[in-house]
Amino acid sequence: MNHLLRKESRLQFTLIIVRGTPWKTILHKADSVESPLAIDGDFGEEQITVTDPKGFNIGCEVAIWSKRVNGFHTTVAGIIGRNGSTLALDHPLGGDCMVSDDAKAVTVFPMISGYELEGVRIEHLFRNETLGVAGYHNRLENNLIENKGRNQDMAGIRIRGETWDVLLKNNRIRDTRPSASRRQNTGIRLEEKVGPVNLEGNNIETKILVEDQRREACKDTKPVSNP
Repeated sequence: MNHLLRKESRLQFTLIIVRGTPWKTILHKADSVESPLAIDGDFGEEQITVTDPKGFNIGCEVAIWSKRVNGFHTTVAGIIGRNGSTLALDHPLGGDCMVSDDAKAVTVFPMISGYELEGVRIEHLFRNETLGVAGYHNRLENNLIENKGRNQDMAGIRIRGETWDVLLKNNRIRDTRPSASRRQNTGIRLEEKVGPVNLEGNNIETKILVEDQRREACKDTKPVSNP
């Protein structure tokens, strides 16, 4: 199950805080399950039927796509009900997911996600990991990252640990608050042990565009995994 932050139209949130304990809090995702769809899923439909419902539990997030419906049209929704092999979703399908196009459902999702939110703070979860458990082969594309920080200077994107082979592409990073209130003064911060990072087409509007704290060896050499 993921930690889903969602703003309902009938509720008003002033501040949502997800706070861990530094160096102790670790979010673990359960093993993913996958199943082909048993019945075609039509655009706008708020349920799917899978061939094998094992592991598709109420409260989990699920991604649904096919050979024709994928990428930005992949639907990611929460399971809010189940009747046998039929799963009720909290988001409608974003396209026609046909059995003939190998449509499937998979429990892949971010550990924390938010939709249409303001006033959200996430603290003491993003870890300074060693190579074996650090992130790699990740992409962050087409995001607007703005107005972070309240009481101290922040970076729009901060990469830590022995993270490597990351692509940051077509992101816009800025602080639109009055000058005296701006805290997001660094666009991208790469800490000392971070490996190769590719920057492509980012629009950064901060005092410091990229703060690169890496050692020279980390900039040019990809870590090699043992066979």
